[in-house]
Amino acid sequence: MGADKIFIEGKELMPLGTHDGYQLLIVGEVKSAAELLREAWKTPKTELTVSWAGAPGQEAAVCLGPDQDHIVVLRQKAKVADFAAALQVTPWGAPVEKLRKLEDGGPGLAGAAFEKDGAETRVYVAHAAGAWKAGGFESDARVLVARLKDGKLERLVWSGGASAAFGGSTWTLEKPGNGHVAGENGELKLVGSWMP
Repeated sequence: MGADKIFIEGKELMPLGTHDGYQLLIVGEVKSAAELLREAWKTPKTELTVSWAGAPGQEAAVCLGPDQDHIVVLRQKAKVADFAAALQVTPWGAPVEKLRKLEDGGPGLAGAAFEKDGAETRVYVAHAAGAWKAGGFESDARVLVARLKDGKLERLVWSGGASAAFGGSTWTLEKPGNGHVAGENGELKLVGSWMP
């Protein structure tokens, strides 16, 4: 075995690349990132679970770093590489049950949805300012986070926008800022707002 080659169970493991630090990452496995993937790292006190999903064509390379550290590199050979990731530490409870990248917002809008405890949380991030529509939501927010249960909105928080709408209801601020919508028994209202 040469000094520049690593073998595990007879299989030669190669570096992730030839320069820019990629030569220091030894690839154990490359997986498609278009579906839910999950890796867990244990420490003496806790366990960190990372779940992620990306668009078709994205990949996840599970690597061993130069200090024997475990590293996952998500990448795509395109101008924009959007992916969703959820981190879970053991004291927080079980990791997310499902995670997917949302593709319904068109270019310039990245979205992700994860399920846990029977509810779905959606996160949308706009790469540029302006109005957008996706998944039944309409907003000009740069970031919008919504929690739904049985298809009904339970909570909505947005940042960097003047309004958000869902299911026939619209919430509007005097000027672009941050809003928080919540309520009980299906009666949702703007319960908080703050402007920069």
